[in-house]
Amino acid sequence: IWQKKLGLQVYLHKLDINNEWLELKPDHTFTSPPNIDKSLEYLLTAYNLKQNDASVCENLGIAYGIKGSFKESIMFFERAIKINPDKPQIYSNIAGTYERMKNKVKANEYQQKAIDLMKQGKK
Repeated sequence: IWQKKLGLQVYLHKLDINNEWLELKPDHTFTSPPNIDKSLEYLLTAYNLKQNDASVCENLGIAYGIKGSFKESIMFFERAIKINPDKPQIYSNIAGTYERMKNKVKANEYQQKAIDLMKQGKK
């Protein structure tokens, strides 16, 4: 158990470092951090430890989106929504992925859901 907790702590530390590298460009694409594969390795380790953690799933969705693996990105965002359906940021993130996939209908649908949740005071 201690090692699993330590693994999650290492993941959280690496995630903090890696979040500094995420940058959205004006054309709504991401600059890829040089170690996105290492980031995914840590995130997948965390996911194996806590599969019902919405933040881990959401961050996996972000990382896969940065890598351009949209199918995986959507899958993890959907899992995050299932775990925490009241968090607007997850809907906004999945909307961004659909926008990058040129699926404006789905992007608008999820962005509207994010807006609706924010109007309800959800964070």
